[in-house]
Amino acid sequence: MTEIIFNFHGIGEPHSGVDPAEVKYWLSLEAYCRALEAIKALQADTGYDLSLTFDDGNLSDLTLAVPELTKRDLKATFYVCSGRIGMAEYLDAAHLQEMMQAGMTIGSHGVDHVNLRLMSATGLEHEAQSSRRVLEDICQRPVDTFAIPFGSYDRRVLAALKRANYHRVFSSDGGQASPRSWMQARQTLQFDWQEGNAILRNAQAAPVPARLKRVLTTWYKSWR
Repeated sequence: MTEIIFNFHGIGEPHSGVDPAEVKYWLSLEAYCRALEAIKALQADTGYDLSLTFDDGNLSDLTLAVPELTKRDLKATFYVCSGRIGMAEYLDAAHLQEMMQAGMTIGSHGVDHVNLRLMSATGLEHEAQSSRRVLEDICQRPVDTFAIPFGSYDRRVLAALKRANYHRVFSSDGGQASPRSWMQARQTLQFDWQEGNAILRNAQAAPVPARLKRVLTTWYKSWR
């Protein structure tokens, strides 16, 4: 079955801790609500298996994103940086518990939201292993999925995530995901998304050259 995973970051007004380069990934509440409606309509029209994820662990995940998901009977997985838990404008342990009670799932986004390709072997193991231990201690349940910060990976990064025994790993490579694959591609929405653009275009079967380019890009990133 065709699967598409849509990824969000923050909702509402970006706070002071957001890197300027990531502001473009924040959606206004209105744009976010329109995206959810478009996703529900897309699912009804196509029968595709559609999933939702959120990265970074911003407080807006709880205050703005979850209530709108609940209104529409939608669920999502929230990928949290364990090193940011409890910091101003980020989720704390009680927030994570509240989100799970609302039916949401928690995954790991590493410790400090760093480019994993630039980490030493020790640092890479810390990002993969320590984040999981902290989150499992808070959630009191297995945390077995990992979203790669910045979508930046290579074979060394993937090997470390395999050693950490993550069941699934999520990239930002775009396009459709393969339900049978260990690594899952996601389509990230930006602030200026349009119904005829990020949602609908990427839900359709891409032309053969575009699909081949994505396959080759993923292969190259996985083996470099």
